[in-house]
Amino acid sequence: MDVVVTSEVAGFAKPAPQIFQYACAKLGVQQTESVYVGDNLELNAIAARDAGLIGVWLNRLHGDLPLSVPFGHGV
Repeated sequence: MDVVVTSEVAGFAKPAPQIFQYACAKLGVQQTESVYVGDNLELNAIAARDAGLIGVWLNRLHGDLPLSVPFGHGV
């Protein structure tokens, strides 16, 4: 991997949008052109979506998407 981002280095932890912004800046990509995949619905997919990325939930346990999660860009 060319870039590894940790909360200690970025100064922010998920679900803060700043950590996603930091990662995109380090990679030289726009948030709106980026996809973040993670197995935690709230900390990964929803947080990434709320930060302007496409958030993808890796649903390893095949659970249902909670009704409280609005559909839209990502997730």
